[in-house]
Amino acid sequence: PAKSLLEVARLLDKEEDVEVAITDKKAQFICNNTIIQTRLIDGSYPDTSRFIPNNYDYSLVMNIKDLVHAIDRQSFIKNENDLFCILKLSMNENEIVISSRSQEIGSSKENLYYDSYEGKPLELSFSGKYVSDALKGLNGEKVKIQFCGEMKPFILTSLEDETTLQLVLPVRTFS
Repeated sequence: PAKSLLEVARLLDKEEDVEVAITDKKAQFICNNTIIQTRLIDGSYPDTSRFIPNNYDYSLVMNIKDLVHAIDRQSFIKNENDLFCILKLSMNENEIVISSRSQEIGSSKENLYYDSYEGKPLELSFSGKYVSDALKGLNGEKVKIQFCGEMKPFILTSLEDETTLQLVLPVRTFS
């Protein structure tokens, strides 16, 4: 478990050696005169490759910072009780629009500058915080966002560094 590994890391100095003993059920870390023992997590780790789509019907390329700033500007409209701001992204060959709406406050809409969009018109809703955090985890200036459809996961990758892939699930909204 991550909690156990964090505890081990907290005890270590940079130059210290750690002795590790592992069985099929437990792990033991010995450092100086301290022993930390933890039970390993049961079960098998889920096959995450099944979550990542193999082919995409829609693709959007744009500047990462521009999208992060647009999400920040749109996220100011949210209800008091909402933990996350739900944003709507509307895309077609001619324009990309990000918008937000609140019954108490009103609505906001912004046209985005983008490099390219491929696919038919598409609208989907997502958590502004999740997408913003995913974008901030990418290296480079341009992001490629690939979509399969309205309620299917979409991925974000940097055009300059494709080693990191961010998977985001859309949010179902009722208009």
